[in-house]
Amino acid sequence: MALMRRMGNARGRRQCPPLLVLGLSAAVLAGCSAAGPDPSPGTGSAPDAAATSTAPDGAATSTAPSGSAPEDASDTTAGGCTEASDLIDSATWIEVDGQSSLEIVPTQELRDCRSLAGPDAGWSDLLDAVPDADSPGMRDQHLCHVRFAPFKDVWHIEPWRPVVSESAMALAACNPGGPDPDLVP
Repeated sequence: MALMRRMGNARGRRQCPPLLVLGLSAAVLAGCSAAGPDPSPGTGSAPDAAATSTAPDGAATSTAPSGSAPEDASDTTAGGCTEASDLIDSATWIEVDGQSSLEIVPTQELRDCRSLAGPDAGWSDLLDAVPDADSPGMRDQHLCHVRFAPFKDVWHIEPWRPVVSESAMALAACNPGGPDPDLVP
């Protein structure tokens, strides 16, 4: 009861002590950087179908299928999630308000199994489809969408956005330096 009184304000309403709030915030943000299990050597993603994309200059590009994943690489890790799964349905360069934006359609498996996808979380699949996506800040935007926006139909990551810390990325709803293209009228 004494603790409750110390935590209350003059009107008797309960407030969280600032250190508790700071500690909880740090715990939440620390979870943002927690990496999943390291993938086993040689069990990278192996697309079953060609991934297509369009480069910023409008030229279509595609990645040819590389064949099936080895049988042992498709072992179920949890709830139907596999290490050798395709995690990106498509990725296409588009223009939003005169600036390049990579529009990503993740597979349902990446949406459902995002916490089990490991530290890569589809990034290598994306680079297989769109090699020129590998620029500063793009991976961090992608991983932020994997973790915090699995419900969105498409994800947009942009090379013009600033490189920021994980906590700043989360606070900016994965869109540092400007609005989410899906929310621009």
